[in-house]
Amino acid sequence: MQIKLKLFAALKEHVRSSELVWESPSPLTGDDLIRSLADHYPAIAVLLEQCSFVRNGYFFRRNGCIQNGDEIAILPPFSGG
Repeated sequence: MQIKLKLFAALKEHVRSSELVWESPSPLTGDDLIRSLADHYPAIAVLLEQCSFVRNGYFFRRNGCIQNGDEIAILPPFSGG
């Protein structure tokens, strides 16, 4: 299974890329993806817990299923003013 990840702000800075192609041998939930990313990039583990996820243009819950070919945008917390 292959998905495209879009990263923003601090996530992008730590990973040094705004996009990643992520591969998994089996289907994932948002929680599975967080654990996998945190294992691979320990510096963003705490930040990932606070992020919102957008699957193919729609917000989704972390227990939602991710399918092959999905595009997942990971949005860190933000504030405005």
